[in-house]
Amino acid sequence: MLRYVLAATPWEAIVALATGALFATIITVAMATFERTGLRIRGYRRLSRDEVRRVAPLIREIAEAMELDGLPRFAMADTVIPNAWTHMRTIVITSGLLQTLDDAELRAVLAHELQHWRSGDAVGLHIVWAAAWPIAITYNIGMLIAGNKQGMGAPE
Repeated sequence: MLRYVLAATPWEAIVALATGALFATIITVAMATFERTGLRIRGYRRLSRDEVRRVAPLIREIAEAMELDGLPRFAMADTVIPNAWTHMRTIVITSGLLQTLDDAELRAVLAHELQHWRSGDAVGLHIVWAAAWPIAITYNIGMLIAGNKQGMGAPE
């Protein structure tokens, strides 16, 4: 199929790839621009003073050891499940993470997330997501029209 598309209509394939890359870039930039709003909509909040007192010294140590020029923002998810994840400009940690880990363990988790942030993993994942969402939407619409809700996140 790829050979047919590239051999029969190479310019159409090039235009389609360029257009897809452009749309993925626009979507990714928009998501980065409105990331803070999106995090608030999801219910994440700024760290409290007590949380900052606990986390800030650890982050400073990690940033010095990793020789980071800047740092991302940090947000808190009020859930008891210990977890942390990285967005393009923000690292989210859960209250359960602060409650269950000692400083050495928390330092390791924060270093892990800062490495994801530094290497731009979240940006790459957002670009892949933005490039793939038309396929996912088309699939979901097709499944809905066919009356099959399995595979769309709906319970069986």
